[in-house]
Amino acid sequence: MPPKYQDLEQGEIGTCYLMSSIAVITSTAPQVLQTVFVNESNCQDAGISGLLLYNKRQRISIVLLDDFLPCGPKKWHADSEQRVQPIFGHTRGCCGKWYVSLIEKAFAKLEGCYEKIDGGMERYALACLTGGLIKEFNLMETDLLKERLRGNLWNIFCGMHSDPTFHHFLTCSIVPGQFKSDQLQGLFTGHAYGILKMVAVKVGNSMVHLVQLINPYGDDEWKGKYSDERGDITPEMLVQLGVSQGIVKDGVFWMEFETDFL
Repeated sequence: MPPKYQDLEQGEIGTCYLMSSIAVITSTAPQVLQTVFVNESNCQDAGISGLLLYNKRQRISIVLLDDFLPCGPKKWHADSEQRVQPIFGHTRGCCGKWYVSLIEKAFAKLEGCYEKIDGGMERYALACLTGGLIKEFNLMETDLLKERLRGNLWNIFCGMHSDPTFHHFLTCSIVPGQFKSDQLQGLFTGHAYGILKMVAVKVGNSMVHLVQLINPYGDDEWKGKYSDERGDITPEMLVQLGVSQGIVKDGVFWMEFETDFL
């Protein structure tokens, strides 16, 4: 069973582009992630995993892996047990615990080594995992600036995210040098975030457009309006957002689409 997106955690190399891609797939269509793994019981019993990935030529590559993972020293955990933990991408807890580590290892084998996947683009990771078509949007381009002024961007992106016919997996990042450090409010430039949900909620007599994102670091979050720290999200809004719990330090956060996300 694939992990929950909240349990993903980036390791000691720069694979945020891969972690955020896995997060949006598990959030939107987890069955897609299951098709990456070759379900052969004989292979699994022998400690072998097979993964179907699309290489840069969009051809399927079958990547075979052993069951060894690079791990650090044993550490104490919340359940008072000492356990080792993979030093690269992994999941918290036990649900689907090896999915992320094996996918990252398959990427490393496909490219040659872990060092060669230290840094990359979300479009490559999503194409490699799904074989789908990739479209990149630069919000500073003239056409998108015009749509932004017309107030159409919410309908454009929300329409893609909720499309019942095709799966659209959305990620985002901030171009380095575009903002001053005091404007980022907990966000990082050159770092990939996954877009999990886009929801319109009623606040008073008006509608507010909120977008939910995940930071694959697993802890650092947005500190501006509607962040966990600010407490702007009321219990009534939580019901509309379909959220049953309050503040959780898991790298998942909400932003207002028009004023902060854009």
